[in-house]
Amino acid sequence: MADYYGVTDAGNFEKGKSVLHRPYDDRDFCLQNKLTEEQLQSLLKEGRAVLLKALSERERPFLDDKIITAWNGMIIAALAKGSEVLDDRHYADAAGRAADFIFAKMTAEGGQLYRRYRDNEAAIPAFLEDYAFLARGLLDLYQATSDPERLEQAKRVVAEMDPFLNQDKGKLKFSTTGEDLADLPLYVEAYDGAVPSGVSAGAEAYLRLGFLTGDKTLIRKGRLLLKAQSQMLKRFPTGHTAMLTVLDFALEHFGEA
Repeated sequence: MADYYGVTDAGNFEKGKSVLHRPYDDRDFCLQNKLTEEQLQSLLKEGRAVLLKALSERERPFLDDKIITAWNGMIIAALAKGSEVLDDRHYADAAGRAADFIFAKMTAEGGQLYRRYRDNEAAIPAFLEDYAFLARGLLDLYQATSDPERLEQAKRVVAEMDPFLNQDKGKLKFSTTGEDLADLPLYVEAYDGAVPSGVSAGAEAYLRLGFLTGDKTLIRKGRLLLKAQSQMLKRFPTGHTAMLTVLDFALEHFGEA
């Protein structure tokens, strides 16, 4: 078992400890140790039982089980697109359940979203990315299912996004709670990080919803966001790939950005 999981006397981590890994594939390991595949699997089964018993006696790490609106918006979009590409309604149904949970458990009576849910409690007023990614996910779900309720939900979420928009500067604020660095107007950058920027998701939501509903006001807001980022797109396009896809959508459907 030690050889199979790469455990050595010197270790591969701090203080001679070893992080378990598999330096060989099963076939090579069997050849080197003159084992059959069945013998190896039997040894591994016994070894895993020993490891599980030892792990169960340790103090367990904290479990991060919070539910984040923005993250669910992204998975709703992924599931909806997967349903379309794979022609599998199962994924769209899963996306629908996630959306229904957010509206049932993470939405205030006035329609405002909460950012996180944990231990039967919704808390923290939602940030821009929560509205933007959820709106985009709902639009993808509508496209996958043709369910008019998803379009109506997207309309409501996008309407709640308006307070984040600075109509003069064409920028989106991170939050509208008035708690941003002593009430300074903190605006979201449009460059992509570990996830796409909420600015690009917000611009996409405005433009796509405007295209689907024929609402010119929404289209104007989406174009406003694109125009505000035009210089950054020219200077650093590889850092704004999500916004470039929004630009591509605008050019394809409206003939201009």
